[in-house]
Amino acid sequence: MQNIHLKIHYFLKKEINELYITHAIRAFAMSTISVFLPIFLLQRGYSLNEVMLYFFLHVFLGTVFFYMSMKLSQKKGIKHSIAASIPILALFFICLHQIVPLMNAIGRINTLVLVDVLISLSMAMYYSGFHIDFAKFSEKKKSTKQISIIQALALIFSILGPLFGAVMISFYSFEILFIIIIGALIASGIPLMFSGEFHEPLKFKMKNIFSKKVLQTDWVFIAEGMRDYAARIFWPLLLYFLMMNLNEIGGIYTISNALLAIFTLYMGKKMTSKNRNHLMNIGAIIHSFSLAIRTLLKTLSMIAVTQGVGAISFTMINLPFHSTFYNNSKKRGIGFAIFSREVYLHIGRLLFLIIVSLLLLFMQVTLALMIAIMIGSFFTLLMTKITDD
Repeated sequence: MQNIHLKIHYFLKKEINELYITHAIRAFAMSTISVFLPIFLLQRGYSLNEVMLYFFLHVFLGTVFFYMSMKLSQKKGIKHSIAASIPILALFFICLHQIVPLMNAIGRINTLVLVDVLISLSMAMYYSGFHIDFAKFSEKKKSTKQISIIQALALIFSILGPLFGAVMISFYSFEILFIIIIGALIASGIPLMFSGEFHEPLKFKMKNIFSKKVLQTDWVFIAEGMRDYAARIFWPLLLYFLMMNLNEIGGIYTISNALLAIFTLYMGKKMTSKNRNHLMNIGAIIHSFSLAIRTLLKTLSMIAVTQGVGAISFTMINLPFHSTFYNNSKKRGIGFAIFSREVYLHIGRLLFLIIVSLLLLFMQVTLALMIAIMIGSFFTLLMTKITDD
């Protein structure tokens, strides 16, 4: 207990303390809906093809807006970019709250594009600032532990998010949930008022992003992007098409988030520079298997157990993976490294969307999603190829 107290005390003294609190509150707000967003669009009359269009557009907009946001951060400051993302995200949820009137007023596709622009811009502004802030202030020898504290804090706040979101949707409505989210988002901006501002130079040529040297190191983020969409977007969508209700889906994610938070703190304590590659390799094998096998399971209890194992094993990949990335960014140039990762991450997501779209042309929806998730699980193994610069 004393050891945990000392770590928390150390954590609270850091320059980015206010950012972490903002991140935790925002994580709770987003966790209430992020799992259910594709389902929400389907329930509001959009087809699966239109939902796929939403994600294709999101990948394109995410890349463009991320570069624009980094330029804004360079000019106005990191925390100005993060703070500006909050009202944009609130407007996104207001549009979701009024999506039916919007669809009637400006059309279905125009409404889809509008909400996509808002969420893509908000996320780009937020994460461009967040990654730069952490990369700048994290310490190389302690980066794994610092990442575990940041991620665990956000997870602790978001453990009940999916279940809370499911209950609110089931007993009230998506619209009531959106009002609560907007209130939480406004609160998340308050801590930023108590921190100083700084600017990070952004000097690089776009063509260097695709140079042979960068491709040799950053291709692993393509694998990260493919695993991300397989687990974060299309796995809950498969659960929905398998006729699971929202409370069951929310409950599964609550359990897995709780395990993820606990083991993130534990692995942050146990992982060292000597054992992290070994642990990452073991974690990748277990997580890849858990992601693939869960698509074949039929009972809620077995799915919950397998997803829980997946959450535990994912900490063994995620912590050393991001620790290596942040440490490398200090050597390569923070702005360049972060933008390069974002580009390759979105390439991976785009490739995964193409795979899903092709599968949907030739087979039933559930079978296409199952095969796509299994393909995504394979790319988890490739994340272990990240190397120190």
